Amino acid sequence: MTAHTNKDTGKATTDIVQKCTTLANTIETKREELTKLLLNCESFETTSDEITRSLDCLRNVTKEIDSLSYGKIDLFCSFLPINLPLYSLILFVIIPGFTANQVIARPSNTMHDLIKEIWKMLNLQEMFPNIIFVTMERNLFNQAYVSTADVVLFTGQ
Repeated sequence: MTAHTNKDTGKATTDIVQKCTTLANTIETKREELTKLLLNCESFETTSDEITRSLDCLRNVTKEIDSLSYGKIDLFCSFLPINLPLYSLILFVIIPGFTANQVIARPSNTMHDLIKEIWKMLNLQEMFPNIIFVTMERNLFNQAYVSTADVVLFTGQ
């Protein structure tokens, strides 16, 4: 990674905090709609906890800011897990997106449509244009993206 100058670091920190605050506010505003969507795949208790943890992560991003605001990697690939779609999206795609020029995320086949709906509902395409979701078999994803990625995040088996 290449270190930023202090001026660049301050700007990056401000950008990260602003985007996380905006996203947290959007989640709060759309909480009811988001809850209905998440209830399609998880219980009410899990949904409530997931939204709370997502908000906590976004609102406390400054605790991790040093690791997010210094340097950029070119390509970050993420395999998303099959549970906790909102929290996984934030933790495994959006937050790493602050350190990468491009993020390619592969949701599981069972979660792809839900992730896409969350992305659209929260209007994230404008805020995070460096993030792309793909639907392809794991082997093809590995060949097309993982093989050239600087960092790969994989959770699961």
